Amino acid sequence: MKQLARVAAAAALILTSCEPARAQAGGAASEEGVEVQATGRVVSPSQDNFTLEVRGMRFRVVHTPALGQRRAEVRQGDRVRVSGSLVSADQIRAETVTMLQRASGRRESTVVTGTIRRIDREQKEMRVATSDGVVRVEWGENTEFVRDTVRSGPREFFVGEAVRVAGRRTAPNEMQARRVVFGGRPGWTTGAVGEIVGIDARSREIDVDFDGEVWTVRLGTAAIRRRDQRIQIDDLRIGEDVRVTGSGRANRTVDGTQVEVLRAGDRE
Repeated sequence: MKQLARVAAAAALILTSCEPARAQAGGAASEEGVEVQATGRVVSPSQDNFTLEVRGMRFRVVHTPALGQRRAEVRQGDRVRVSGSLVSADQIRAETVTMLQRASGRRESTVVTGTIRRIDREQKEMRVATSDGVVRVEWGENTEFVRDTVRSGPREFFVGEAVRVAGRRTAPNEMQARRVVFGGRPGWTTGAVGEIVGIDARSREIDVDFDGEVWTVRLGTAAIRRRDQRIQIDDLRIGEDVRVTGSGRANRTVDGTQVEVLRAGDRE
């Protein structure tokens, strides 16, 4: 009964937040869930699902399109309309996902994951086999190598090891590496360094790519600094590296207390 009450309460919030909204059988909960239609912002998308933020509440959306329909490709910050069933207080099984507005001013993750097939330390390049083919990775003096969360160097990396490479594409199968990581897990921990891939000055939020996992950093009253000088969110730029300190929340969200824009050599 308590679970049904939570489902009904969540459904009521979604239904009052829709454009338009509807419920089957008056929005009553059943084994099949409550039929809902909700409009909100995409948070933390992954291959099979994403989180939908509706007026401060978040719902995990599992998209199971009907036979013959394509799965919607959504991005962080997109505004979408989801139609389906509320199967629990925090999960929606979606039948359709309609794109209302694409997020603006956001860059996709520049991280590839794969296995080192060849490494030439003299030429400062390696070949990394990914699920999409082999990528030639070049590095320079400012490229950061991290092994098991400890800063190291290219001589500590070997053929056959699985790595994550962050950088910029110079060609479809070529990258200039900014960061090469072995071990550990992608994602934020306090003090972690990542790349800004999205900025929402109005909501005082930035999206930061931490080695292939994008987290939303809520700035609030956080101190933002560059070269020991206090700056504003409007001074941040997509593509900059930042060190983020704060408190982690569910759904890859951080309440930031300090964001430091880094120069080359400031990542240790």
